[in-house]
Amino acid sequence: MLKILIWGTGVYAKKYMLGYHKQMQYFSEIQCFIDNDENKRELSFYGYSVNSYSQSIQYEYDYVVIMNSYEKEIRQQILKNTGSDEKVLSHNDYFRLFIDTGYWNNTRVLFMGDRMNYDLVKYRALHTFLEINYSEDIDGIEKYRFDVIFICPPRLLSKEATECYERSIRKRIHSTTHIRQEAVFGVEEWKDYFLCDRRIKGGNNNSDSTFLIIGALDPTLGFGNIIKIVLSSITYAKKHDMIPVVDMQNTESQYLKEELLGKHNAWEDFFEPVSEYMLEDAYCSKNIVLTGIYGHMECDMNYKDIALKTQVKNHIDNVYTNLFPKSGKVLGVIYRGTDYNVAAGHTLPMAIDAYIKYIERYLKKIGYEYIFLATEVEEATVEFKNYFADKVFFTNQKRYSKNERRWLYSVQFERENDTYLRGLEYLTVLELLSSCDSLIGSNTGGLRAAIVMNDNNYEHVEIIPPSI
Repeated sequence: MLKILIWGTGVYAKKYMLGYHKQMQYFSEIQCFIDNDENKRELSFYGYSVNSYSQSIQYEYDYVVIMNSYEKEIRQQILKNTGSDEKVLSHNDYFRLFIDTGYWNNTRVLFMGDRMNYDLVKYRALHTFLEINYSEDIDGIEKYRFDVIFICPPRLLSKEATECYERSIRKRIHSTTHIRQEAVFGVEEWKDYFLCDRRIKGGNNNSDSTFLIIGALDPTLGFGNIIKIVLSSITYAKKHDMIPVVDMQNTESQYLKEELLGKHNAWEDFFEPVSEYMLEDAYCSKNIVLTGIYGHMECDMNYKDIALKTQVKNHIDNVYTNLFPKSGKVLGVIYRGTDYNVAAGHTLPMAIDAYIKYIERYLKKIGYEYIFLATEVEEATVEFKNYFADKVFFTNQKRYSKNERRWLYSVQFERENDTYLRGLEYLTVLELLSSCDSLIGSNTGGLRAAIVMNDNNYEHVEIIPPSI
């Protein structure tokens, strides 16, 4: 069992004690808490003493775990005092260490609630638990064998609605089953197990190498976010002497036909492999690390680390040549609607007419002549064209009605090879946005990806705040 000192007595530490400590107390033993605030040292924290750092290091310990937002400053304080931070773990590093022990390997998990949230983590769960099952509701769960229940609230709910949903499910569980209270996890309690990397079992090949499989992705993600996850994870792999491989084969996505799930790597329809090894080579290797569902977005991203397929690049170059003006500066404008109208946590889009007025003022401010409009909303192209006439241009892609409020990944068009064409259309838009002279839009995955693809060389970037 690990002996740990926890630095912090604020929000992060409280969340750990309330949500995780019961599950992790057989993995690690808390010696005490550390806080620089002298007033807190006179009090106990969940029954543990609160000490200064100099008092705390008198304990026998394996790690200092930082559960505080001032991680950089705390590390500097430790380095100043000891000259080393080898025994220091961030909150996320601590969870990765916990997961890598295989603590959950013999656990049977029943996911209960929204199917979309279950689909988000299903593939990763297969590599984490002894057995997994899914039930939409509590009725009939007696037919499943399970040790713990993970509640899956609908993903479009607000934080308050999610908490209400979970309270209702917990009440029903405890009134109809004998499962103990600490064996029922809300989404805030279990999601960290899927945000962290973890080692998984493979074969016996390539024993001298470690592979970072960039996969088990959120099935709702578009190429903007996927590109950022891949690029940041490639950087992470380089720093840790691992070989990166992208897996868009084993989890659902809007760019993979349903019948090809588990059989075909959709990444290689659009991009070249990111290393000399294919996906099947990585899974047959001895040392495999599977990324968390959002990869390593904290790392730097270099768009030169990936390469488009030749036919994809040729298509995009042809669209650019035929669409962009031969001279004059172009403002890239992103207008995102559809599921952003209802998805909790997203920046709500402006009404189209208000957005047009905003863009008109911005265009005059920077003195540009043209607008490249990137939008999935059909009505936006019509209204922009009516207002800006020949100053605005956009790609000829399939679009949705502004009244469409479903997740984009779940909306399909009745055309041959729709999954590929949607990917091609979106990549084309991202590449064209990265070729503009400046960029404006709300804070979306597409906007962030365009900045990375442009290598942050825009003359102007305007991220419209939620309050506008």
